Amino acid sequence: MRIFRATIKTVVICSRLFFLFLLFGLSLVPVQASTSFDFSYSLDYVFYREFSEEGDSLNSETGYLPGIRVLMNHNMSENISFFLDGYYGLSHVKYDGQLQNGSAYNTNSSMEKLSYGLGSLIHFQQHSLALYVGQHTWNRHILSKGNVSDLSEFYLWDSVAIKHLYSIESWSTEYGIARLFNAGLKVDLTDQGYGVVPVTIPDGISLFARIDKSLGIDLQSWRVGTSLKGDYFPRGKTKFTGG
Repeated sequence: MRIFRATIKTVVICSRLFFLFLLFGLSLVPVQASTSFDFSYSLDYVFYREFSEEGDSLNSETGYLPGIRVLMNHNMSENISFFLDGYYGLSHVKYDGQLQNGSAYNTNSSMEKLSYGLGSLIHFQQHSLALYVGQHTWNRHILSKGNVSDLSEFYLWDSVAIKHLYSIESWSTEYGIARLFNAGLKVDLTDQGYGVVPVTIPDGISLFARIDKSLGIDLQSWRVGTSLKGDYFPRGKTKFTGG
């Protein structure tokens, strides 16, 4: 097994263990009036695209990414609360790109995403302000097809976000902005004879919004909603490999 893939596997396993530990730990938290625990499913539609230095589209990935989310919120006082959350998603999506000779290349890509972090909320009646710090990983594996080898990439970045929440009756909304930093990726070019290539990614930005509604079914706090999120990283410096 290649060292890169072994390293990525170790990182992903550790991340999964952290997520499972968070999930298991939160499930053991005693249910109190000041502590709430949420577990939810999500189905995200992913649209990812990379561009050349000239602004031409190099490749894109589209498809649905099912995932699970966990959240623990603890009220420190009447106006301040603290929360921990995590997300894990895994699926195959459609990959449309091109080979080095410029010919079209279509296959599938395995997409695995993990995010976790912590934050605090300040409540003002129906309004709340939140500050959130998190870490995000993306294990991207473009599958082989024909005589074209597969390609593995591993992304890692941190984020600091500020968001505004508003609730009225059974409806709630959320929107905010995040700074993405400490970003980088490792590309496995072992089959091409270049080994593992680390690449630094410039700081980026993220915008997000969500709206949901409480259904109040069987006295349970069931909610359904929709959200929109966009992450943007500017183009970094060209990385040359080989001689």
